[in-house]
Amino acid sequence: MKDQTATPDQLKTWNIKQEALKLTANSMYGCLGYTKSRFYARPLAMLTTSKGREILQATKDLAESAHGLRVIYGDTDSVMVNTNVDNIADAMKIGSEFKKAVNERYELLEIDIDNIFRRLLLHAKKKYAAVNMIQKEGKWVDKLEVKGLDMRRREYCQLSKETSESVLLKPLHRTLLTKRQEPAWLSIVW
Repeated sequence: MKDQTATPDQLKTWNIKQEALKLTANSMYGCLGYTKSRFYARPLAMLTTSKGREILQATKDLAESAHGLRVIYGDTDSVMVNTNVDNIADAMKIGSEFKKAVNERYELLEIDIDNIFRRLLLHAKKKYAAVNMIQKEGKWVDKLEVKGLDMRRREYCQLSKETSESVLLKPLHRTLLTKRQEPAWLSIVW
């Protein structure tokens, strides 16, 4: 999906496929763990979560011991590391080396660099706001990325969402306005 030459139709098709695969995998896991399901198999459900934790811990250990990176956050299918560098090219180089090292360990599992965060505010598990660096027309630009916070929920009124965004931008504001170089953070996703 990061193919710059892909057509809008190809991107739409690929996105539908990836969402279908994720939904199928999550549903299957749910069926394995639900006691009333005809596919109920508690040991398999437990094996799934155990294996996930094992892989996540091994990835964290690899980042910290072999690559000298500090893991900021990790959950289910992602690891966020502090590259401790002040430009995107260096962050991408470090991320690519780490990605290669992790991918060499597994046959059927592959990670990729999903985001480059210039600044990151972690609120709680699966809840964060960040200044994400994205490529647009060959240039790196800032984009606010918000995951799991109330301001993204549909049931909240517009005033609440606008107020939340205004408050959220206070600590991120300096970066969005000044484009000052700061250590880049990488979000690496399975």
